[in-house]
Amino acid sequence: MKEEYPNMPAFSAGMLGGGGYPHEMSFGITLCMKLSATNYQTKITPYFYTRMHHTSGYIKAGNEQIHYLKAGNGNKLLLAFPGYGHEGASMLEFAPHLAQQYTCLFIDHPHHGQSTWQPETTFTRSMLRDMCLDLMKECKVDKLSLLGFSMGGRVCLTIIEELGDHVDKATLIASDGLAPNKYYFFFTRTALGRKMFSKMLNNPGPYAKVVTRLKDYKWISEWQHKFVSHYIGNEPVRKQLSLVWPAMSGLMPDQRKVLATIEQYNIQVTLFMGKYDKVIPAALGEKFASGSTKVKLHILDKGHNIIGPDTAAQIAQTLL
Repeated sequence: MKEEYPNMPAFSAGMLGGGGYPHEMSFGITLCMKLSATNYQTKITPYFYTRMHHTSGYIKAGNEQIHYLKAGNGNKLLLAFPGYGHEGASMLEFAPHLAQQYTCLFIDHPHHGQSTWQPETTFTRSMLRDMCLDLMKECKVDKLSLLGFSMGGRVCLTIIEELGDHVDKATLIASDGLAPNKYYFFFTRTALGRKMFSKMLNNPGPYAKVVTRLKDYKWISEWQHKFVSHYIGNEPVRKQLSLVWPAMSGLMPDQRKVLATIEQYNIQVTLFMGKYDKVIPAALGEKFASGSTKVKLHILDKGHNIIGPDTAAQIAQTLL
């Protein structure tokens, strides 16, 4: 299997000064501007890709097919979930650090990479639960560990909530899902919100004009304007957003239940947050970590883009 990456867009978290998290914006422009950390895991070009041997496989999730890359031959199982817009291959740089102890499966989310997913299908908790149990059965283990970046962290938190008795360790990097997101819930789980979301993506012109006017009046910053323009001014990006956002809306963890599960099953959880992250601020990690003695928090001198050759070994060490 070729180890190549698709061309990543020039737009990146760095251009925006780290991005933007949706909790602080007023409702009127929220539907076009605060599309949340849930969808704004921008495609960040990996620092490097490993040439470590890996194979390709699929696992069923309901009637859909989730693709993964498998690396390592350890006797423990690790499921790794990347951020929005990233394929599982973007996390392969962790493999050399983990491959002796773990069999690592790097997952492609719905509508990412080589996973096959119908447009109207929501990735539900039961589908995720059954998928994890099937992977554990295939690998002949009764425990698994988790590694998640951004949107992938939200998936990991949902797995903890659903399968806490089967989770050994979890390392979450700039994780989404650390706090409730009422905007994401509104636009994906209510009839009015879904209608507004669809209208914005199908006819973005009026919203682009409003956002530009807000920037001219200095009611929003330059990076916020770039953020919105990227999503509503780029048809392929809008298309992916229209597919991924609804598909992943079934995986919204209950933070109180997650923390209770972590305590109940003594799960070792490590959070890595970026000090300068505007997409998912470190304060959300601090608040989450304060809810459990089992959660360890590391705040790095980074923005949202924490994963790199200078941090991979440090992050991987928390799983060993």
